[in-house]
Amino acid sequence: KTPSKKTTPAKKTPPAKKAVSAKKKTPIKMNSAIKKAATKKAATAAKGATKKSAIKAVDLDIPGIELDKLREKVKSIVENADRKELTVKMVRKMLEDWLDTDLTEHKDSIRSLVMEVM
Repeated sequence: KTPSKKTTPAKKTPPAKKAVSAKKKTPIKMNSAIKKAATKKAATAAKGATKKSAIKAVDLDIPGIELDKLREKVKSIVENADRKELTVKMVRKMLEDWLDTDLTEHKDSIRSLVMEVM
């Protein structure tokens, strides 16, 4: 008997790639509703930037200290510190040392005070 040759299937060649043409990007045209919304948003942002932020009512009830005194202390801490490295936690810790009390439960109120000053 003669050995039979195994036939291998023909290799498939991938289809030729299409040439990609360089397309010019056309500018997107905004419809009037989008233009109005963008203009209104920009105007609101500009108005908010020029308007001085009002003092928010802060719910901070610490026995033995008035809110105005606390605001002044926070202001002095922020003004005398390096703002690049100052954190709200650092301010809170300084206030805790000043008042000799734990202010952990007043984190949000202290954050509000610090943001008012900054």
